[in-house]
Amino acid sequence: MLRIVTVVGVLTAATAAFAQPAPQTDDWNNVSHINGSLVKVGERHEYVKVDPKRFNISTNPIGFLVGFYGLSVQGKVSEHVTLRGNVEFFAYEFFGRTTGHELAASMPIYFRRAFSGPFIEPGFIYQETQETPWDLFGDGDSTPVAHTHAGPSMVFGWHWTFDSGLNFAVALGGTRNMNRQPMTDSGEYQSDVPQPTGYLRIGYAF
Repeated sequence: MLRIVTVVGVLTAATAAFAQPAPQTDDWNNVSHINGSLVKVGERHEYVKVDPKRFNISTNPIGFLVGFYGLSVQGKVSEHVTLRGNVEFFAYEFFGRTTGHELAASMPIYFRRAFSGPFIEPGFIYQETQETPWDLFGDGDSTPVAHTHAGPSMVFGWHWTFDSGLNFAVALGGTRNMNRQPMTDSGEYQSDVPQPTGYLRIGYAF
């Protein structure tokens, strides 16, 4: 009996010696984790129900290269609903020169959480542009033509946000011009035809 107790004691001591925790190589403040469970850097917010970020400022950096200059400001109303305002100026050439501006107001509704995941975004767009067609041969009409677009819009998109607050969003959808325009050759008002719309934005949420 004494021999059995001795053997058990030796085995227990040996097991305890081998069960020592691994040495700590990094301070926990320098490790991405939630309550001791490791998570990938930049993805802690994926496991937290409430995100403290309430505002997002964004723009389309690619647009600055081609003549679209815009700024979007977005604020959180609830965990799934936000309000967004956007102002944009145009000055680009594509088979002519186009200048103008756009004002938009919308309400992105997130299925998951504000500033993260899939969303739908109903809104309203007001846009004024002036198009001057190219006169390549000197015998065409290069008189500027003004257009006004005012109507509802609806886009569907996805929003990615990281722990740092940096984020980007893409959305595609359509808009309809409710402003009366001249009839087309087919006898329909130009406002009767839905037009594609969308955006790509990179921003910072805080």
